[in-house]
Amino acid sequence: MSVYDYKYALLLLNPSENPQAARPVIKTANGWATYDIKQWFNTLQEAQQYSKVNNTPIEIAEEDKYPLLQKLAEKLPEKWFLRVYPEKSQLVIYSRQTIYTYFENKINAPVFMGNDKSEFAKKNGTKTYPHIAYTVKKPLTEPEKKEIEQKNTLITQKIEELPKKYNIQHLKPVYKHGKNVYPDYPDATPEEKKRIEACQKEKEELNKMYISTPMYSTPEFDLWNEIIVGVESMSESVYPESASQETYKVLQLVRSFFSQK
Repeated sequence: MSVYDYKYALLLLNPSENPQAARPVIKTANGWATYDIKQWFNTLQEAQQYSKVNNTPIEIAEEDKYPLLQKLAEKLPEKWFLRVYPEKSQLVIYSRQTIYTYFENKINAPVFMGNDKSEFAKKNGTKTYPHIAYTVKKPLTEPEKKEIEQKNTLITQKIEELPKKYNIQHLKPVYKHGKNVYPDYPDATPEEKKRIEACQKEKEELNKMYISTPMYSTPEFDLWNEIIVGVESMSESVYPESASQETYKVLQLVRSFFSQK
C-alpha cells in the first residue's frame, strides 16, 4: 500500500490458496507478484516495528520515494490520490469517483436535449475516472537547460528574419480566424506569393526544430506531456458535472504546486 491511502498492510505474496482468484499485483524487488492482505497497520511506525520483530521487508511504493510528491499528496482532496509507475515513467493523480464522458459540440449542436442527463451519459458516454497524468523524467541539468535555450533562441531569430530573407517584409498581412495559421497577403503579386509560400514552408521546418522543455521542473524530477481526463470542454461533457468542477480545482492545485517548485 502507499502512504497516500494512509494505511499500511502486511501482504502475502503469490498466495497458493485459490490461485485462480483475481488478485491485485505489486512490484517487488523480485518482480511482479499477486497478493492478499493479511494485516493492516494504522501508522508507519507500527509497520516498521512489525518488520523489525518479524524480519519482514518493507516495500516502499515508488511515489513514496519523492518527498515532493508526499507534500502534494497531503494537499489533495478526499478521494484523490497519486501513483508513480516507473515502468511507464508516469505520474498519475487519480480520483476514485466514477464519471462518464461523451462528445458534445456545445457551440453548434449539443447532443443532449432531454431532462435525464444521467441516463444519457451512462448510455452514450465512456465510463472512466478523473485523472491527471504526466511523463516523469530525471531533471535536466543546468548546462542542458542553457543549451536548449540557446538553440531555441537561435531558431526564433531565424524565423524572425524570414520576411527579410524572402523580401516580403513590405507586404501587409491580413489575419483571419479559422484553421489557416498563416495570414493572407491580398496585395501580393504572383511572384511575391511564390516567395510567401517558400517563406511559410521554411518556417514550418524551423518550427519542427524547436527542442521541447518540461512543463514543470523540480529538484527531484521533470514533468512532461500533461494529460487531463474529467474536465469539460467545448467538445466533451462530463457527468456528473460536479466531478468536472472538482477535477478542474485539483488541476489548478497541481499546476500551482509544481509552478512554485
